[in-house]
Amino acid sequence: LSGIHIADQIGIPYDQCFKTLVANGDKTGPVVFCIPCHKEIDLKRAASVTGNKKIEMIHVKDLLQLTGYIRGGVSPIGMKKKFPTYIDETCLSFERITVSSGTKGAQLLLSVAELLPFVDAKTAKGVFFTDMYPDSYGRGLTISCVSPFFDENGKFVKCKYAGKKNGFINKVGEMARLNQV
Repeated sequence: LSGIHIADQIGIPYDQCFKTLVANGDKTGPVVFCIPCHKEIDLKRAASVTGNKKIEMIHVKDLLQLTGYIRGGVSPIGMKKKFPTYIDETCLSFERITVSSGTKGAQLLLSVAELLPFVDAKTAKGVFFTDMYPDSYGRGLTISCVSPFFDENGKFVKCKYAGKKNGFINKVGEMARLNQV
């Protein structure tokens, strides 16, 4: 089950339904990221935020031993050990967000104000601006934000996107339907 599928099933906006990813930093070791379900992590930016030069995703076969969770059921709550945790700052736009309960397909709806200190998480600004949109075959196509725009308070406003499919680049703040490109 994908995070997008879960969000659709429970009727939660994609921006409010967070998935948990676990990576390994060359300096810090394991690092946990919670990002909206329709986003993809930018490993270079994530490495920079966490003080690493390089970050690689933890291999699926190592997830259970490291975290106590299987792929599709990784939760930032209750891992075997406490790892540095970063949650996309877009979570601050909501009173509550969903994260995995630790079981595939089951979500917890939690207060952001309570979740952040409970897992000792830091919010990460401008690190995870890569979106996934289905192409005409239903496959995910990654579109990276090449120019994030922030308002005077530092809050993300819009993006200039660039995709590699057919040299596609669209206007600032607009996302074309990829299945029509």
